[in-house]
Amino acid sequence: MIALARPPLTLSSTNESLLISAIRDATVDDDWENAKKLIIKIVGAEAPHICSMYTVYAITKRCCMSNVADDREVFMHALNACIFDAGVLSRGLAWFLTYAIA
Repeated sequence: MIALARPPLTLSSTNESLLISAIRDATVDDDWENAKKLIIKIVGAEAPHICSMYTVYAITKRCCMSNVADDREVFMHALNACIFDAGVLSRGLAWFLTYAIA
């Protein structure tokens, strides 16, 4: 059961940084379609919902760990933009909570 709450090991810090950049650009430019394509390219051949879970995890991690108020505002806006369904949000948040507790 714990394994389900952990983010996949394939999510490297490099991929996380690329995801964050894609989401920041999408939020600022309001171009979510391009962001979705970039996210799939960054994460790889994973299913689209897995790519979205990775993204929610990376966004949540940045929101909670950043000392920069502008970062938190941009990424909270991304989470509130309703581009992620409830299941994806739940899994991404669970991955972050497991990371934060561990």
